[in-house]
Amino acid sequence: MKLQRIGLVLLVVLLLGSVGAASAAEKVIFTDGLEKIDPVTKLPQGWTIFSQNNGDAGSPSADIVRSGKYSWFMDDPDNTVSLGIRSPRIPAEAGKLYRASAYVYTMAVTTNVYIEFWDAAGKRIVAEAVKQSVRNEWEELSITKEAPAGTASVSVILYSQQLNKGVQYFDDVTIVQLD
Repeated sequence: MKLQRIGLVLLVVLLLGSVGAASAAEKVIFTDGLEKIDPVTKLPQGWTIFSQNNGDAGSPSADIVRSGKYSWFMDDPDNTVSLGIRSPRIPAEAGKLYRASAYVYTMAVTTNVYIEFWDAAGKRIVAEAVKQSVRNEWEELSITKEAPAGTASVSVILYSQQLNKGVQYFDDVTIVQLD
């Protein structure tokens, strides 16, 4: 009986050790709940407009929130233009794996989360997106990509496509280095 307990304790210790090792391989390099709004740009601090509809790139909202007090709300009233905001560029290394993710709540549109890689001169090397698959509930959109040769930084775009018309919310954006 005593040997069984010792064996069980050792098993638990080994399992906990492996969980710690797995999470140690993930390094959060950017996280933003989209709570802090720049008084000048009216965007989340450090973010820029990727595309806009008549000067509108969204706004903070307390209506539908995943965490904190606010989410980022985009109302895309026109299917001839797109809306989007881009995160700050975060230092990154070529050959490393990165995961960009954001939580999305959409009503009737196709919402995208992009990961972008940039070179040292500020030229975008590559961008890739993932689309939401559910409506009327929070869904984590996540995309993992290896940083290509020449990468100096990585960023995220929260985006409503040109052909969309409708409402969407974004919250809890992260970029994680996986290796």
